[in-house]
Amino acid sequence: MRISLVLVCMLGISSAAAPAVGQVRIPEDCRETLPTETEVRMRVQGKPDAEVASTLRAMASVDAIQKTLGAVVRSRSQMDLSSEHGSSNGSHAESRFMQKMTSQAGGLVALSVVSESIADEIATLKARAVVCIPRDPSLLRETVTVGAFLSSRNEPLIDGVNALQAAFSSSKSFVITTERDAADWMIEGKINEVDVRTVNNAPGIAVSGKPSILGDGQVSEVQRIRVNLTVVARRDDGMEISHTLNEFRNVPANRDALDAINLYLPGLLKKAAEELHGKLLAARPGSGAVASGTAPANVNPTKPTW
Repeated sequence: MRISLVLVCMLGISSAAAPAVGQVRIPEDCRETLPTETEVRMRVQGKPDAEVASTLRAMASVDAIQKTLGAVVRSRSQMDLSSEHGSSNGSHAESRFMQKMTSQAGGLVALSVVSESIADEIATLKARAVVCIPRDPSLLRETVTVGAFLSSRNEPLIDGVNALQAAFSSSKSFVITTERDAADWMIEGKINEVDVRTVNNAPGIAVSGKPSILGDGQVSEVQRIRVNLTVVARRDDGMEISHTLNEFRNVPANRDALDAINLYLPGLLKKAAEELHGKLLAARPGSGAVASGTAPANVNPTKPTW
């Protein structure tokens, strides 16, 4: 039987995990600090001890926030919550505030572990916790949920969803959440059109305008792949920010078009997701950015994959 037991003296408080928000210092950056006790357990299921220990601390941080947050919400006015979390509805503002806190609990909770046990089947952790309510709301990252990403045939496109999740999950300003009703932004996307046509009588035309895995060269006839896609972020107050790419790539006329499209599209999906991320950053208070109202179009090209 695998047993490990850790006892930590209560000489100081350390961060529960790598901070998920901008450098919150407890208690210096906190409007309030709320102490509580937490005890969590989980099934080990063959996971390495380090992974189990990290998961226990994440669970304990979330548990600490859930235990203390009700008191914070009750002590603050609806106006405060609404102004900070973008909703005129009091209950929705509370829900959004809760979601923001729990989605980035690792950076807002300081844990002092009392005991930790990792056995073959069950792992447990007991700890004292201090929950920080940031003095500056901007220290909380905005929450994003990724909705549908459709191909030009209106079919789900997992590559598009993955591109959006990758761009925002690695962000220092946003955090992915599965709680759609409480998210600050719903992000979706659509490939509006994929068009492939042969460009004839074009001596000396470049196969590609820039170096790529599709190669470069000078040919007299090429296939031109043109892609139009849109990604859009919507907030429940009506604000909408969108970004559209309309780009093309030339490939040799004798190249399999579907193969070329499959190689070309992932890079465009990544580019669109990253540029939408940049627009959302620019639209934060004080940036002076203007949101676009462009909506995805419904076009059905001939290529089925995308």
